[in-house]
Formats: sequence, C-alpha cells, structure tokens
Amino acid sequence: MAKRFFLYRHFCASVFFLMVCCPHHIVAAQNSSGMGASVNSYDKYDILSRKSKDKSAEQAKKTPDEKVPAAYVNEISPLPGEGPAAPEPAEIETSPKAGVQVPDLPPPPKNATWKEAPKPKEPPKVKEPEPPKPKEPEVKPDPKPVEPPKEPEKKVEPVKEEKPVDEAKEAEYARSVGTAATDISKEVFEEDKKDILAIIDKLNDVMKNRDYKSWLKYVDGASAQYWTKKANLQKAENRLPVKGLTLRTLEDYFKYVFIPARNGRRIDEIRYENSKTIKAVQVNGDVDTVYYYFKKSSDDTWKLHLPPISD
Repeated sequence: MAKRFFLYRHFCASVFFLMVCCPHHIVAAQNSSGMGASVNSYDKYDILSRKSKDKSAEQAKKTPDEKVPAAYVNEISPLPGEGPAAPEPAEIETSPKAGVQVPDLPPPPKNATWKEAPKPKEPPKVKEPEPPKPKEPEVKPDPKPVEPPKEPEKKVEPVKEEKPVDEAKEAEYARSVGTAATDISKEVFEEDKKDILAIIDKLNDVMKNRDYKSWLKYVDGASAQYWTKKANLQKAENRLPVKGLTLRTLEDYFKYVFIPARNGRRIDEIRYENSKTIKAVQVNGDVDTVYYYFKKSSDDTWKLHLPPISD
C-alpha cells in the first residue's frame, strides 16, 4: 500500500507539472508553425510564471526558519488510517486564466526518511532504600553472684567404728587359750589357728596318696627318732585294734597307725597346752577329741608331733 500511495503521489505531481508548463510549449509551437499566436499571450504566461517564482522566493526569504511541510518529510507516507491523512491534490484548471497565480511547491528534500516521534524515556528505576534493620538489644549476662568467703574447713577426725563383739569367737578364744596360755593374744590365736588348719589340709592329701616321704617333711625330729625304735613300735603293735599286723619301721606306723586313726576326721578348734604346743580337736558338745599334736620348732614353724606311748 505504501508503494502504491507513493506512485500515486508522484503521478499527481507530474500531471500538475505538465499542466503548468504546457502553455509555454504550445506558444512556442505556434510561433514556429506560424499559427498566428500573439507574442502578448506568451508574455502573459511568462509574466505569470515569473511572478509566481518571485513570490515563492520572497516567501522563502521571509520564512527561512519554517519547517518543511509534512508531506515531504517521508518518501513513504503512512497507510490510510495510520497517522495523519495526506493532503488532497488541488484541482488544476486545464486552461490558464488571466490573473491566476499558481504557487510552486518546494521540492522534497533528498534522502528524506520517516521519523517516528521519540518515545518518552522511562525514568530510571530507583531502588528504594531498605529500611534499616532494628538492632537487637544487647543481652548483658547476669552478673555472677558474689560468693561469700569460704570458711576454713575443719578437719573432722574419722569416728572409729567399734566392731560388734562376736560372742562365738570370744567363747572359742577363751576355750582355746584356757588357763595354760593366758599370754596369747587374740591376733596370735587367729594366726596360729590359720597355720594349723593349712597344715592339716596338706596332710589330708598326703594320707590319701599314702605318700610317706612327703609325710616325713611335716614330722618333727624328736618324733621321728622315737618311732624308729623297735621297742616303741612293738608297744604300738600290741595296742592295735586289728590283730596280726606287724610294725617294723616308721613307714609301717604311718600306714597302719597314723592314717587309720585320722583319715576323714574333722578339725574344729585348737587348744593351747602352752605357747609352743597345740592340740587340734574335734568338738562334740562338751567333749574334745584330739587328733593332732603340733609343736613350734626352732625355725618358728609348726611341726607334726607324734606323742609317745605311756607305760
């Protein structure tokens, strides 16, 4: 559409130009052909054209700062209905009349382009300042309570707990010491009883194995010497409950006299004859059955004592 409108506009301009300039060509043709055209008619049209030119020049001098008409701004005019409407072409008379002045339109400027009205610039976006963050109130730590001065610690002496008196142990201690060894303390009594019971446990193993050599280690020297004599062995043989047994050596005494008399017996308490002689007994009510005798040797250890036979 823009191209058609452009062609239509130039066509109208060319037609207008031919119509204005046509009388000059006609007069010139009549003069040359001798058709009787008068010089006055040519001068008339020439004068009109000159006046129109002079008038347009004067207008250009008077209004030098006027803008170029909008019709010549853009070679491609807007489509119908888009932008300002194009001016309608003026009606041009085919025959010139005397006293009619036809204004000449100024030529369109070269390389004219359509310029759209500049769009208003959007104002730059200004960031709104962020509201200041409220400061968190400083939490001050609670002041530490002032500790009162410490009083010097008083040394508390530990209270000695009095152990409850075991009446049973007291009674056993009294029976064991009796009137023969009143100088024996309770601590010594406990140690002696512990040592005697340990020796008896070992003797039980020796008797089970009938180990004569191990048994001799626990027998004191006086007892071993006494029972190696044949006369003493003969006395023990006569008192045996089983007749027909012969005691010739100390080993026979160990196997036939010592083991049968003590094997499987229970020892409950000890009895002091003095500070260096102890009897190991089994308590049956008020009766004490003696099964072992022990004497303290020169090296302060308890040895098995084999009492001699009384006549």
